[in-house]
Amino acid sequence: MPHTTGRVQCRVKFDQDENNFVAMNSEDDKKTTCLTIIRGMMAENVKLKPIMQFWPEKLLLTLIRTYDSNHSSVLDVVNCLQTCITETYPELFGLINLSKLRPVLDKKLFSLVKHASPKNPGILMFKFKNWKPSDVSPDQLTAVATVYYHQLGRNSKDIQKNGILVLLDAEGLGFSHVRQMSHNFVKKVLYCNVYTSPVRVIGYVVYNSSFLMEKIYNVLKHAVPERSRKDVYILRKDLTQLHEMVPDKQFLPTCVGGEVPNDVAFQEDAEIAALEDLTMQNLVTDLQREYGLGKK
Repeated sequence: MPHTTGRVQCRVKFDQDENNFVAMNSEDDKKTTCLTIIRGMMAENVKLKPIMQFWPEKLLLTLIRTYDSNHSSVLDVVNCLQTCITETYPELFGLINLSKLRPVLDKKLFSLVKHASPKNPGILMFKFKNWKPSDVSPDQLTAVATVYYHQLGRNSKDIQKNGILVLLDAEGLGFSHVRQMSHNFVKKVLYCNVYTSPVRVIGYVVYNSSFLMEKIYNVLKHAVPERSRKDVYILRKDLTQLHEMVPDKQFLPTCVGGEVPNDVAFQEDAEIAALEDLTMQNLVTDLQREYGLGKK
């Protein structure tokens, strides 16, 4: 009797690979169709039509994955981002010039956790004790954070799907930081994060919090967009809520109760990689030039 087990296993694997290939093609077809629809919606929009050629396909596809091909959600973000770049906060977005931001990037005020699980959100970490407001203005810090968001999510479909979780270490928070946290500044930062980020920010976890941090938040919480207030967590030492938000905490650094040693948990040279992608910078430059805000 001929031995067929190997053939059967090979055939099963071939069928699985073929099904995976069909599934990937189906997903790609869905995204391509959605991109065509979004382009059509932009062409019908009086405000977007004149400058739709400046919106790169790569950025639109990121939005499509982030919002699971929901046309209206994608168009809402496109509208909000364009309005903020050209009308609401042009000075802030005008700072997204990577050559000028390089001195701030070189300070490595943010850290990106290596993404090792399709279940986890992308994780960006910030430590107040490393930020000197006299060296880096709040708007510069916000502009750099936008660059990091884009860097974290741009090449990861998992992060585009699962979103970004922002962890802020409040240890070392001082009055020099508090003086920067005006109602208008917090409102601006959170508005941009909630309504214009190409990759959704799904939560903000402030840990190592103190009485001072809690008092600040109680004063400023009304500057947080209402739909995001439930996504802000002010924690002291107990990080249970954080761990509930990250399904695979074995991929978290030990500094926040994970299992990965801190010295290997973070992306190396994220700043250099960020300097290689001009997608967001070019969009800002092109739109502001068209509106007479950039260099002529």
